[in-house]
Parts: sequence; structure tokens; C-alpha cells
Amino acid sequence: MDFSNIMDLALKTIPNFIVIDSSGTIVYMNQMYADMLGLPLSEILNRPVEEIIPNTKLPDVISTGKRCTGDVMEFYHHGRKKNVRLICNRFPLYDN
Repeated sequence: MDFSNIMDLALKTIPNFIVIDSSGTIVYMNQMYADMLGLPLSEILNRPVEEIIPNTKLPDVISTGKRCTGDVMEFYHHGRKKNVRLICNRFPLYDN
């Protein structure tokens, strides 16, 4: 198994994984997260993250360049049909 296959597998299995670009646009979200939000990926990708996840702190991570770990986020889980709390870790990634 080559590195790209390993990364693809990792991104699909990490719960609720999302990547946004420097302007706050969603460029990647795994299916697990989309299912929890109750939206198809086609309606999520290439949209501003705050339109999809209104209470997100991802734009703060971009503007400050500082990670945010152990934060509790609450929102409606469409699969479970109830509000849930998740512990979120957010990290800035840089492409040099």
C-alpha cells in the first residue's frame, strides 16, 4: 500500500474530518462528517465553512494561526436525530 492510499484510508476513517482553505472554503470533508450534518458532500464542498457549520471556530484558527484543541462543540446530529457534543481539535496546516 503506497502513501496516498494510506492517507486516503486515514481521511475516510477519522471521525468528522474537514479541511478548509485560507479563505474559509471547504475543500475536503469525509463522508462520516457529511452524514452527521445530514447533507450530501455535493452541497458541502466549495462553500464557506460558516454556511455549513455556523458555530465553527475554524476561521479563528486561520486568522490567528493558532491551534484550538479540546474544544467542545454542540450541534444537531442528523443520523442520531438529537443534539450532540463533540470534542474538537483544530490545527492550521501550511503549504510552503
